[in-house]
Formats: sequence, structure tokens, C-alpha cells
Amino acid sequence: MEAALLATNLVIAIVYAWILVVMVQQRKVMSQQLAEMQSTRLAAHRPVLAVREELVGDLQRPCLVNIGNGPAVNISARMQFKGVTYEVVVEPLGVREKATLSVFVLPVPLSETVWHMTYRDIFGSVYETVYEVRERRHTFLTGGDR
Repeated sequence: MEAALLATNLVIAIVYAWILVVMVQQRKVMSQQLAEMQSTRLAAHRPVLAVREELVGDLQRPCLVNIGNGPAVNISARMQFKGVTYEVVVEPLGVREKATLSVFVLPVPLSETVWHMTYRDIFGSVYETVYEVRERRHTFLTGGDR
């Protein structure tokens, strides 16, 4: 009788241990799925600012365009030329909106400048775009939350 009771308790303990193992595995899978859903949600609203050069009148001017999927807010655009930095304040840009960065007129060759933009998405994550005019190359950086 005691052997049967001991065997029954052993079987119950094994079943509970197996249930615990399965629950831990399911929790890991659910945590991974939740992390993927969070990154997908953030990516669905991520702004990406790019510099395009447009002809305005007779002058070539840089134009800031939001090519991402979400609005860009708190935009700070800085132009660097031979160690001197000029800052331009830019209003928030919605998806596919653009802003001309010719707020001021400088006798500076556009081809020798570097533009550095810092901006946030609607969740507060910080992003950066660096545009080297000479190479016509963008570098997109994610700064995370600040």
C-alpha cells in the first residue's frame, strides 16, 4: 500500500515538474514575441531624415526630407564647414514632408559641408543622420532613449 502511494506521489511530482518546464519555455517564447512586437511597433513609426539637394532659383540648396514611416520631432540640424558649426532649427516633419535648410545665406560651397541632424520619434527615441555632401553619403544612427 505504501509503495503504491509513494509511486503515485512520484508520478504526480514528475507531472508537476514537466508542467513547470513547459511553462518556463512558454514564458521565454512569449517574452521573445513581445520584444519583436515592440520593435515592430517602434519601426512602424520611425522617422528617417535625409538630405536632398534641390535647385531653388539659381542656387543649389539642401532640403531635409522625412523618408521614414513616422513624424520627426525636436529636429536639430547643424551644418559644419571648416571647423565652424551653423545651427538651423527645423519644425517637426511628418512622413514625406520636407523643409528647405536655406534659412540663412552663406558664401559657403555646399560641396564642402557636412550636415548633422538629431531628432526624435513620437516615443522619444533619439535618431541621428549625418550627410557628407562631398561623398553624397548618409549615415543613419539610432541613439536609443535619452
